[in-house]
Amino acid sequence: KHPLISNMESLDIAIQQDRRTLSTFSDNFIHIDTTELNLNDLNYKINCLISSKDKFHLHFISFAFKKGVPLDVDFLFDVRELTNPFYNNKTKDLSGLDKKVEEFLMTKDSTKALLEDLSIFISNRINNLIESSRKYLSIGIGCTGGRHRSVLMVKKISEKLKEKHKINLSVFHRDINV
Repeated sequence: KHPLISNMESLDIAIQQDRRTLSTFSDNFIHIDTTELNLNDLNYKINCLISSKDKFHLHFISFAFKKGVPLDVDFLFDVRELTNPFYNNKTKDLSGLDKKVEEFLMTKDSTKALLEDLSIFISNRINNLIESSRKYLSIGIGCTGGRHRSVLMVKKISEKLKEKHKINLSVFHRDINV
């Protein structure tokens, strides 16, 4: 996990800020020659240096495919197969954070099945990544407009996984207000 990432930033923005901050320092750095290191060796070396005891961090981004996919995610999921609340007059102007949208979508077996499938898949990845000393995973979940289905799925999956794994979690709804 990049230390500067927050709920309102992407990895790209965090790296840009990191570069600006680091450019103001002198030679007070620890230098690691990465020429002969693979990713696991580098991760091990860095963890030894900083003795990190941080919890695993899971970062979710909901987004609209029509606005482009986020490029800084580890996994990307498409939930456009679910019924679109945009075409229902009672839910059109709401978001996936609203109870009416949740009720509309969660009454459908297809929503429940996809929620379960994605939760299991991501949960298994979290277990594997923790075992391999990774500290961070970024997940993008998209739908057409980025307001209803992707937002609700991020909300429901993140609630399930945070409780199950006792991990740090951040959520960014990139296109909810577009």
